[in-house]
Amino acid sequence: MKEKVKILDFQQVANGIKLCLDNAKLLIEEAEILSNNKKYRGSVVLSLFALEELAKIGQIFNLLEPVDKINVQSKWKEFYNNKFCCHKKKLISSFTNKIIADIEKTGGEEIKKIIVKNKPAKKMPDLIALKEACLYVNCDLNKKEFIAPYEIKEDIAIGLIRDAKERLIEYKQFDKVTIKEVESALKEFAGDSYWEDRPFEADSKRIIDKLKEIESRAK
Repeated sequence: MKEKVKILDFQQVANGIKLCLDNAKLLIEEAEILSNNKKYRGSVVLSLFALEELAKIGQIFNLLEPVDKINVQSKWKEFYNNKFCCHKKKLISSFTNKIIADIEKTGGEEIKKIIVKNKPAKKMPDLIALKEACLYVNCDLNKKEFIAPYEIKEDIAIGLIRDAKERLIEYKQFDKVTIKEVESALKEFAGDSYWEDRPFEADSKRIIDKLKEIESRAK
């Protein structure tokens, strides 16, 4: 029988979760500063980055699943290349139907053209295209002309900040405990037996529930 080990230990996973949360909070704060100064393009991009950082928390949590010892390095590289650095997967896992509806409702026809490119097949908006449309000068191959970055409306910038804050609230328990306590919570329920016969990836909901227990014990 092949020896099973975790890709990262509990402390490394706990630290990664806290780092992503802290960075998401900072990005949301900076998005608000830009929005308050009517710099809506930059605000939208930072809000999208914040949502990506929050999506990483579930990805990092899954590094606790035991794998064959011989495959640790390849699994680590696979995680980094196919999940952690994959903007599309992070944005898809971040966005609820409510967020999508908000963008489409306030964005008008022009922004709908940008974000629905992949929607018929995936039933998800192309939010990478939205991010790029806000950042870069592009070109129209048919008209042979250059296109300025898209001017985002205030409603979209404010709405994305609100949506990012709502996602952040889901992880508020991480704010109230130390990395050591996060590590302790992980050890309590995410041991090897937790991953047995699981045909799907776990999410981070159970760690949040466990952190609530830790917090209540401390009171």
